[in-house]
Amino acid sequence: MNQSNHIEIESSVDTELQHEMKHSKNVNTVHVFHDIVDEKHERYMKSYHENTSLFWGIGIENESYLMLKKPLYNSKDFATLSLKSERYSVNYFNNFKSEPLIDCIKKLYTCKKLTYPNYINAHTFDKTDKQQRHRTTYQEIPQPNPAFTESIHSALLRESRLYKSMYDTSLVFDGDSIEFITQRFCNTTVSDCIKELVTIKQSFLNEVSPFFQKWGIGPIEYPHHNYGITTFLSSANKHLALCNNGTYHINLTLPTLLQNGTIVDKPAFVRQHLQLIKCIQMVEPLIVACYGTPDVLALTDQTNSMKYSMGSLRVTLSRYISLQTFDTEQPVNGKLLLMKKSNDPSRWYNQLEDTPYQMNQEIGADINFNKFKNHGIEIRFLDWFPEEYLAGLMNFFVLLAQHSLCLPSVSLDIIPYQNLIKNCVTKGCAYLLPVEESNLILHDLHLEPVDKEMSAFYLLLHISAVLYGKYHNGPIVQQMSPRMTNPVIVNYNWMAYQQLYRDVYGKPDLILRAEENPLDARTTIIPDHVKALLPYFTVLVESSPTRCFTDEDYRLKGAVIVKKDSWIASQDSYVIGLKGTIHPLSKRQTHLHFAHCFKGQPKYQITLGKLSSSVFIDYEYMLDKEKKRAVSFCKQSGKIGCYLALMTYYKRLQKKDKKAITVIPEFNETIYSEMLERLSAYHRPKVLLIGYGVVGKSCKEVLDRFEMNCTILTSKDTLSKEKMLKHDILIHATSLSPVTYPPFLLPADLQPSKVIHKPADLYDPVHLSVICDISCDVGNPHNLLPIYDTYTTKEQPIAPLSYQPSIDLIAIPNLPSLEPILSSTQFSSTLLPFLPELLYFHHAHPIREKAGILFHSYQKFRRMIE
Repeated sequence: MNQSNHIEIESSVDTELQHEMKHSKNVNTVHVFHDIVDEKHERYMKSYHENTSLFWGIGIENESYLMLKKPLYNSKDFATLSLKSERYSVNYFNNFKSEPLIDCIKKLYTCKKLTYPNYINAHTFDKTDKQQRHRTTYQEIPQPNPAFTESIHSALLRESRLYKSMYDTSLVFDGDSIEFITQRFCNTTVSDCIKELVTIKQSFLNEVSPFFQKWGIGPIEYPHHNYGITTFLSSANKHLALCNNGTYHINLTLPTLLQNGTIVDKPAFVRQHLQLIKCIQMVEPLIVACYGTPDVLALTDQTNSMKYSMGSLRVTLSRYISLQTFDTEQPVNGKLLLMKKSNDPSRWYNQLEDTPYQMNQEIGADINFNKFKNHGIEIRFLDWFPEEYLAGLMNFFVLLAQHSLCLPSVSLDIIPYQNLIKNCVTKGCAYLLPVEESNLILHDLHLEPVDKEMSAFYLLLHISAVLYGKYHNGPIVQQMSPRMTNPVIVNYNWMAYQQLYRDVYGKPDLILRAEENPLDARTTIIPDHVKALLPYFTVLVESSPTRCFTDEDYRLKGAVIVKKDSWIASQDSYVIGLKGTIHPLSKRQTHLHFAHCFKGQPKYQITLGKLSSSVFIDYEYMLDKEKKRAVSFCKQSGKIGCYLALMTYYKRLQKKDKKAITVIPEFNETIYSEMLERLSAYHRPKVLLIGYGVVGKSCKEVLDRFEMNCTILTSKDTLSKEKMLKHDILIHATSLSPVTYPPFLLPADLQPSKVIHKPADLYDPVHLSVICDISCDVGNPHNLLPIYDTYTTKEQPIAPLSYQPSIDLIAIPNLPSLEPILSSTQFSSTLLPFLPELLYFHHAHPIREKAGILFHSYQKFRRMIE
């Protein structure tokens, strides 16, 4: 499809759902249910002994796809795809509202690094031949295709003994999926069951792969994750396919006494399994939030304004599955796929009407009970995730089963869960449960409450740890998972989100911008930190002759050197700078730098106007939980400013011509330290330090090193101006506050009449002779030291006050630039852990600390804009 053309979405009547709803009837009841022995499950009956025996069961069904190994398709290929379903499959476009879907597709057209795979589904096996010719023509009433030879499935049945032995036992075709089913369910263990599944899948792949290569189709593999965007080989790679998740169905039967293959105590069997179902339903939202795969369309909507689901697309659509839909109060046994959804508007599913999804009138069951004779429960709501994470979740279910048998009869009121479920399904691992919701689950599970909000992942981890501590030696645990270790619960939802992000955006460009101030050599990312960024970004460094590191330093570490101002034309990029730029920023860019415009600084409105289109994060407002700056040059500013003030004081004393401008050596910490050690041995000045934040504390460290006499004053303290002037050195290190405080000193306070009592007082060292203003807030109405109007510079760091030449002023706005390499290294070290979080901070901010810090800085910017 040409992306400039009108986008058309195929819609159709969902005949498959209508058919399933018509035939999905079950009239068995919990009190008198019939044993179901259908053709599919008849072979399982051979597993039971004729005499009295203890039986339990564990089984896994995995609906999967294959994909071609050849290089993934790219954004140019994507632009040619039709929004039309694969001819044999469900039309999932019916599940999306057209306008928001089209908006997302248009956004995807602009993602230049987008990639997607070529899936092979069950229809490729059953309905196409080796040359991908279809069995029937593509018409409203399909006709036999004369060019069709023999299906791939038929060829494999004929040519592969292993394939033939697997088919219809451990391998079946279910709709468009290739389903793998473990067979050794009877009295097996969790670890053995998982090993069996892995072996079945690997054997199938090893057997089929050579045939696909021999027939010219190509090398194949399993998907590495649930790709959100694919195309199918059976559609000649011409149609866009959404909703391509694999699935797990986990079957558990609690230890049950059988006599001649029949349950001895049916009422107890029913009671125990319904109790387990209730316990599972209590934690279902947490499991979906931790193990579900997000809707890829959520990745096109970074601010989450369109409400595409971050937890599980499959559960959101609730086609054949859902959450808390199996009714333990009016249970039925057997295969239960669909049911009419409740009309209760409070149900989580009915709260999704304002989302971009078209809601079905029929929804699925989260759990099936007693699908066939002696079967316990089938957990149906799980998306596929890598098999390496299965043991942790399955062991959790075993612990939960043990717990359910140790509880008195539990009741489950599902109504209080509905908002919790909606948020876990739509927000996924990013949802932070209020204390009340966490304790709702814990109360219903008869576990101790918690006293703080928790993410779904940490709450599930907490419950798992508590259950393991209680029951790891329990009888069910020893039978179903002997030698169980503490289950490894993972946040796969977060992993899946990152994988989908990579599919859509690739490795986006992170651009280190060249600064416009030739006098400041600092940088925010040093060469040694480039390697740590390469797994997340393509690192581009704009060439700069004034940066304290050379272009070659960056190139040798893996960065790509580009010309200055390359960032201007970039899209979906992350532009990292030090100070602002004269150019307006783009809405397809995320920028980080010091804007110096949020506290009413001069011309701040002009600066905000340039920033307004972009996603902007100001380092100054990246604040930790204690509201302290997470990244800054503050410590360097304090250290260097204090050194300069002390050196100026001593050099001033050494001047022969008292009227001459004080001259100090170029800043070098080693040289300064050696000189000050000698000078301070003979005389130590009295220092007034105003401000005791990060900058002030850094000043104090220097003062303590040389055992200086120091008085500390904050913006909230009071000290008479006469006493201030009796100090030799004043260092001002407060941060600019929106609250108006009286200035510490005004020009009138420094007039000669205020301090001179006799002519010799002009140069008397017991009176104020050096002021170092580290804060540098000239022109701001909240400036606490409005005694000058021109900054000093790195080249001329000292200037006498015009109305009081006996006082030397140091007021360099960018003090860390005097030590650019060390300052840059320290800043880059603190900034580095935040940069990977830039990719996801819009969604991850509730649960990831650094993402939260980025998000709150961005929110501060948005509030200023609005």
